Order: sequence, then structure tokens, then C-alpha cells
Amino acid sequence: MCPGTIAEGAPIIPISAQLKYNIDAVCEYVVKKIPVPIRDFTSEPRLIGAFTLVLVIFTYLFTYLLTP
Repeated sequence: MCPGTIAEGAPIIPISAQLKYNIDAVCEYVVKKIPVPIRDFTSEPRLIGAFTLVLVIFTYLFTYLLTP
């Protein structure tokens, strides 16, 4: 849809948070398409990355929206 950009070939998933429409499809896409990073529990902890923080926030929001 956006040739020549980073969004080229990206899926378009219509959602409505207010109507709770297709939130499950977005969650499923995130779980299947974004790989879980390799964890190293033996090294010193580092500052959480911005992407990880966004993923945590989306997970919380989707969980909240899917709760009746």
C-alpha cells in the first residue's frame, strides 16, 4: 500500500478499540510475527528498550480491552 517505504507489504488490520473489534487479530499477529528476544539472565540488567516497553504497553491494553 505504501510502495518504497518501511510499511510496504505490512498487513492492514482494521480495528476498533471501542467496539473491541479485531483486537484478537492484532494480538495474534504480534505473537506470531514478532520473535521473542533471546534472554541472558546471567549478565547485568540493562535499561528496557523502547520497543519492549511499547510491546508491554500494548499487551496490557489489549488484555484490558479483551476483559469483559
